[in-house]
Amino acid sequence: AGEGGRGKGRAVGGGRVRGGGDGGTLGERVNASHVSVRDDFGLSNDALNTIVEIAQGQDSCYGERMTGGGFGGCAIALVRADAASEFAATVAAEYSARSAPAF
Repeated sequence: AGEGGRGKGRAVGGGRVRGGGDGGTLGERVNASHVSVRDDFGLSNDALNTIVEIAQGQDSCYGERMTGGGFGGCAIALVRADAASEFAATVAAEYSARSAPAF
């Protein structure tokens, strides 16, 4: 099957996992999807890769990937609901620290 078939399989499988409430397994699939978008298709960029790396390093994050690469992209994260605010603040602060220009 072509790439479209492989992507559809991931989406269908993700729906099954999500329906079962398994955030860890779905997160692994989301992480793998980012690697595929980045490595197989070259659609990510340094800024998004940094955000994804920071997010994936947080204990509350099940998975993170970039999306919308044709328009500069954005990142989505699967995060424990009780940690969402802290997660967002931590990722933003760490990204700002890493991306601040060195003078």
